[in-house]
Amino acid sequence: MSLPAPPSPSSLEEAIQTRNFDAVVVVGDDAIVPLLYTWRRRDPIQKLWAYQAIMRLSDRAETPLIRALHHTDPLIRSATARFLAYNGGQRAIEPLIRALDDQDSTTRVNAAIALGRIGDERALEPLLRVLHDRDRNVAHHGGQALGGISYRYPAATLNIARDTTCDEKTRSYILRTLGYRTDDAAFKEERFTTLIAVLSDENESPAIREGAAAGLGAFSNNCVISPLVAALADNDGDVRASAARALGENALRAKGENDIRPVDPLIGVLIADNYPKARWMAALALRFFYDDRALPALLPLRNIPATSIDEKRIKEAAGFVIRYLRHMARRRAISMDTAQRDIYVP
Repeated sequence: MSLPAPPSPSSLEEAIQTRNFDAVVVVGDDAIVPLLYTWRRRDPIQKLWAYQAIMRLSDRAETPLIRALHHTDPLIRSATARFLAYNGGQRAIEPLIRALDDQDSTTRVNAAIALGRIGDERALEPLLRVLHDRDRNVAHHGGQALGGISYRYPAATLNIARDTTCDEKTRSYILRTLGYRTDDAAFKEERFTTLIAVLSDENESPAIREGAAAGLGAFSNNCVISPLVAALADNDGDVRASAARALGENALRAKGENDIRPVDPLIGVLIADNYPKARWMAALALRFFYDDRALPALLPLRNIPATSIDEKRIKEAAGFVIRYLRHMARRRAISMDTAQRDIYVP
């Protein structure tokens, strides 16, 4: 029994033009690149059909898509990387990692997105390079992809943050990503435990502790408050500033449901800390507690000379939070009698 002759290019084009999916399946691997070209066209009907055809091929499209990552046309390479986010599996990881060095920036973006969606630990370290990409859009998507992977592998992420780069900002950023997707219960406890341990470890570098504090700010539960309050006394000013900001973010995410309200520790930072950024972050964090006890500490800051950019930031933050607290107090005053207003409304 003889095998059927392979379809000619004209018959493949006809199958695509007539949107005959069964005929395209018969063509097999050779149909992927023509489908990608069709998807790049402006015809909305053909574009949508080509997209649906590639998605329907599912894992059968993985091998030809991987080969198409080496196509001479950058439009095809970028489209291929995008589809591998949905049609790719473990075999696509290494080719996509190599695509992070593609000359075409859109291909690099789509490769990073695909790696983040597939979520393999092998992509963590290569995505670090993307954070320093010359194209800011590529770096942005690389950071998002790194966050998508790191929440599944907190231990590996921490090791990478310690061992693979000397850049302090990058090391801090890696730890921040462990706060992403905090609604995922399967990984929440492990990430939370990792960040708590890092923040309280004095042997860790300040950049690592700063990133850990920032990551904890993405959690909305009470358990992060005590470690963050303790971090307000850290020897490093950036760690204290990150902890103050994280306390405010935690309060914002908790929406008033947390029992612990670290207003007094934040006021202490606002009054006595010798690092301007920490005072600035403490001032902004106090906004989310709606507590009038902060006003005596905030009011004098409106009149500081502001001879430096840091002092200007503190002054502006104090003015903003004062106006906000007064606004909230007036809203509460609607239900008060005259005597209560004289006592409670600033």
